Amino acid sequence: MEIRAVREEDREAVEQLWDYCFEKRDDPFFRWFFTRHYKKENTLASFRHGRMATCLHLMPYRLFLRGRILPASFIVGLAAFPEARGTGDIHRLLQAALHESRERGQFVNILMPSKPGYYYPLQWELCYHQYKYALSLEDLRLLATAGGVFQTVRGDADWSALQTVYESFTEDKHGYAIRDEHYWRRLIEEHTAEGGFVYLLTFDGIPGGYIFYHLAAKELTVREMAWTNETALGALFRFLYQHRSQARYLEWQAPVEDLTCFRLPDPKNQVMLQPFMAGRVVDAAKALSAIAYAPEISLKTVLQIQDELAPWHGRAIEVEISAGNADCKYIDTATPEFSCSIGTFSQLFFGRISAKNMHKSGRIQTNFPGNIAKLDMLFPPRVNYINEYY
Repeated sequence: MEIRAVREEDREAVEQLWDYCFEKRDDPFFRWFFTRHYKKENTLASFRHGRMATCLHLMPYRLFLRGRILPASFIVGLAAFPEARGTGDIHRLLQAALHESRERGQFVNILMPSKPGYYYPLQWELCYHQYKYALSLEDLRLLATAGGVFQTVRGDADWSALQTVYESFTEDKHGYAIRDEHYWRRLIEEHTAEGGFVYLLTFDGIPGGYIFYHLAAKELTVREMAWTNETALGALFRFLYQHRSQARYLEWQAPVEDLTCFRLPDPKNQVMLQPFMAGRVVDAAKALSAIAYAPEISLKTVLQIQDELAPWHGRAIEVEISAGNADCKYIDTATPEFSCSIGTFSQLFFGRISAKNMHKSGRIQTNFPGNIAKLDMLFPPRVNYINEYY
């Protein structure tokens, strides 16, 4: 089996596999993706006897993690032709993606798992969740407040207004994607190509919120909604409520710290905590050296990480932290203070679960249980948010 970046002559097979597993060729997103977003240099595939067997797209991103902006890769469109399923080819392709990410200097991988359990043995663990709301639009009546001015946003619009809202919205969040002009123009173009709508909310000309949504079959589906304060959120709810003559239901995925669930008239059947994104640290020593630490921390420890896919994790990692930075290196001989799988370490690194809870559930091993607080000091839990799809 051969694994490599695809070439121009492989494009037909890449499109054929996407058509087989995801959107069909005549779907607006398919046409947009392969016209505007696809790049052969970001596409890895495995081949057997000269024919493509599996494929994935390794999209470059930047994430805000632990006080720093880190290069990352978003694994998109992982797929296999029927004859390659159950052969281990996907396993080997994902391993190759880790090697490629490391070569590119990307500290973490993220992927959106359709079946999270498939990825657990490969150590891509859930690091992001969202609240999924399924509401009657009538339920927004008590949440809606008048205010502000709404204007439609098109591809040639001033993207900086959306960026202003996004930066305010993510100010107290962690793990989010860093966006720029190219990202916003691409998002607006793709969303409207699929028949979606985009509106910006302003107050006296100052951006206060935005909303990306689809309207079809009596259902209004919010793809992304962001706001700068509670007044703007109330105005966004009123905007949605005003669609009740066209739609009966609202579907919306919100950050896990969203408080709307406490204000709904009947939240029992309307709110679900939904897995969203998995994460995996690519190179633990480099990732530990790249992030920021509380300036008052001064300590030294040794970690041992188990990872069947990444051979560089076969050695212990010596970590020395002072003045907000870490000096980390792989060492051959040492007794580790802590040991865990790369999946457990990734959830700790992303801040999804505390070290205390990891240790309690047996996922972190140590001969010094009193020192688990040291890991929570290094990796305090965080509120993770991300809303990227490709």
